[in-house]
Amino acid sequence: NGRPLRSMTLWLRKLARMRSQVVSLGGVGIKRPSRSASSKRSAVDAHSTGESGPPSTSSSGDKPAGGAHAPGRGKKKAKRKPRAAVPVQVEAPSEWRTVLSKIAEFRENGPLAPVDTMGCERLADVDADPKTYRFQTLVSLMLSSQTKDQVTAAAVKRLQESKGGLTVDNVANHMSVEEIDELICKVGFHNTKAKRLKEAAKICAEEYGGGIPPTAG
Repeated sequence: NGRPLRSMTLWLRKLARMRSQVVSLGGVGIKRPSRSASSKRSAVDAHSTGESGPPSTSSSGDKPAGGAHAPGRGKKKAKRKPRAAVPVQVEAPSEWRTVLSKIAEFRENGPLAPVDTMGCERLADVDADPKTYRFQTLVSLMLSSQTKDQVTAAAVKRLQESKGGLTVDNVANHMSVEEIDELICKVGFHNTKAKRLKEAAKICAEEYGGGIPPTAG
């Protein structure tokens, strides 16, 4: 109900007029209303007239709202200075010689490991011509990364038994990346390795006459 509020507004306005009349007649001892009372009167007047806040105090020299930049924009981050290199001292484990000798003893007298019979150097076809033998060894090495020896050996075997065999010409000119990937799908990162095998075979065919680079070993 706004009736009490309107009554208070009219009373405050009447009080203000009476004060101004007394002051203009030279009245003495008239105490001005406190700041809090004046603020309350302004708030009541604003509520009764529908105003929501104080008038704008911006001058004509102020920037328009549309042209003002949001705080923080346009500032460049300070570049971090490179840290000085800290020398790191690396020391060998205290009992590394003992551990190495135990490993050598176990390898000499213990059972065979997969690498002994299915290592990369053992997977190429011994009956193939020298260029093909070296290429198959290279393929075995490329497939062995992040892959168990027995999985690598099985993948190389599938490539060797595929149509056309594991030769530079067949991989470079007749096998698709998808076909290679299907045959080596059990090795780690087979999608990437299939692409790299195709690229390597093309380089061998186009730049090294079907062989592998002499620097490859």
